[in-house]
Amino acid sequence: MPMKAALLCLWIILLIPSGIWAQQSDSLDQELQSLFDASNLPGMAVAVVTESGIAYEAGFGFADVQKETPFTTETLINIGGVSRTVIGLALAEAIERKLVHIDTNINRYLNDLEVIHPRFPKMPITLRQLATHTAGIKETNRALRPTYVFELPPDLAHGEFTLPERQFFKSTLGNYDQSLLTYLQRVFHKDGDLYDPLNFSRSAPGKKFHLSQIGPSLAAYVLECATDRDFIEYVEERVFAPLKLQDMYWSLESLDRSRHATSYTATKQQAIPQYDDMSYPDGGLHTNLHETALLLVEFLKGYQGNGTLLRAETYRRMFAPQFPADSLPEGFGPNIANRAYFWVIQQDGWLTASDRDIGSTVYMSFHPTMNYGKIFITNLGIGDKTPYRDQALKIWSFLDRIPRDAGK
Repeated sequence: MPMKAALLCLWIILLIPSGIWAQQSDSLDQELQSLFDASNLPGMAVAVVTESGIAYEAGFGFADVQKETPFTTETLINIGGVSRTVIGLALAEAIERKLVHIDTNINRYLNDLEVIHPRFPKMPITLRQLATHTAGIKETNRALRPTYVFELPPDLAHGEFTLPERQFFKSTLGNYDQSLLTYLQRVFHKDGDLYDPLNFSRSAPGKKFHLSQIGPSLAAYVLECATDRDFIEYVEERVFAPLKLQDMYWSLESLDRSRHATSYTATKQQAIPQYDDMSYPDGGLHTNLHETALLLVEFLKGYQGNGTLLRAETYRRMFAPQFPADSLPEGFGPNIANRAYFWVIQQDGWLTASDRDIGSTVYMSFHPTMNYGKIFITNLGIGDKTPYRDQALKIWSFLDRIPRDAGK
């Protein structure tokens, strides 16, 4: 075969895969666009990842409906309780460096704070319990509401809010900025204005699951004390920098507000002001889909023993079931097999870290055997009893159909 003809054939062969990937991605965009158009979501972004990287990512709809600002993979949003997975990484890193032990009484590390379960004062609370929501901490709404500090009061006079939404926003009007330690002291010191025996469960530490928003932030403060570093500084240096994650923010003042999505209520899609979270390690991380997907790639790689940040043995301990199968704490639920460091281990093998907060919903999961993970983000707080939930779950299920080599 003449040289020119051979080179032409090679050029055509090399073009075919990229052409197929382009058509494949366009088709995926169209199908997802159809699913999105059939929903009532203001905006969303989705991704599928493998151990090799991001296989597919795309944004749909609006980050701000009134301004018609597109929701992209770079749109910033509060990822709520998925922030806890970063605490898990920081915890595993500190354990790897022998700065803390997973089963030591946290009061051994704490400065200016002592946490004692009032019903079981002699039973220690440990980092393992905090990382699995089994520490016996079950905070009241009275303790939680001061964590929401809105930058502007919601327009209750003209906004279309439901009665429960109005009551919630009114209860936050007197909130103010405070340090993590100050907030924890208000909750856990017996003379604190937010202290209440009802912030603790009737079960002993380690015996029952109670989803807690304060417990994860308490774990972050333990890390502050044990490392003698501010949690934000510690995470930026020991987690974000090694993973080359540069679009992670723990407060509104630290980010470019023009890139941030507007948040909407789930009932009437009423826009609400953004807020800072005084219990920020638990639910105050602002980032975008792309960087969240890169973080998920690291989790998947780490599970497979190929992580960048931690040793393979450290990741193995982090993702291992934290309780013997024959003596699980109460309250795990029928579909939950066990729990890892701020991850849920499902009966079907998926590891999940998802959350719905005021004005945002994030689903994040990966399956180590099938070697892929997926993410769904929207700027709407999806309630369990709203039609948005079924619409979001249809999109969530469709992500399983995306080829892992989609190439986008």
